[in-house]
Amino acid sequence: MIWIIDASAAVEIVLRRNHSNSIGKILEEAEQVIAPEIFVA
Repeated sequence: MIWIIDASAAVEIVLRRNHSNSIGKILEEAEQVIAPEIFVA
């Protein structure tokens, strides 16, 4: 399955917030992940 991750989900993972583990598990099982260019300073 192909997943598209938005900026808010990416920030959730980077900052290890409440849903980061569940989002990470979903993305690990994906065949492909499409993400916009994200800049985290």
